[in-house]
Amino acid sequence: LTAPRPTRLPPPKPTTIKSEDSRYERGTTGGQVNRYVSRIIRLAWLSPPVLERLVLQREPTVLTLKDLCAVAELAWADQPGRVFD
Repeated sequence: LTAPRPTRLPPPKPTTIKSEDSRYERGTTGGQVNRYVSRIIRLAWLSPPVLERLVLQREPTVLTLKDLCAVAELAWADQPGRVFD
């Protein structure tokens, strides 16, 4: 007995993603998306202890996204006091 030979898949068809196909572009202008993305990226500058308390421990904060972005510009030592106190 011999095993059947596997069939080959056809090569993938090239696809082009158009900007109007983007789910981030539908219903919003590019400026709204850019502002949101730039705010989210600024959150990467939050100190590790703040991120740990927010994400892992799910400790609540009364700050808005805009306020958290402003706190991210502070020194890491000053951030926990501004976010949680």
